[in-house]
Amino acid sequence: MDGRRFRTVNVIDDFNREALGIRAGFSLPAERVTEFLDEIAERRGYPCELRVDNGPENISCVMSN
Repeated sequence: MDGRRFRTVNVIDDFNREALGIRAGFSLPAERVTEFLDEIAERRGYPCELRVDNGPENISCVMSN
């Protein structure tokens, strides 16, 4: 290990607590996060709402669209 921090995106169904997907990387820009969410939505459909923390990849204008 070289000491670099990594980030994760965990998508969990809030109703039944099912893990729908996990992504990890040294960098997770908003574009990659939205692509990941779109991949999940292709299988499961789009949710009525999303709950996210205030990480920079979640509060960017890419996510708000």
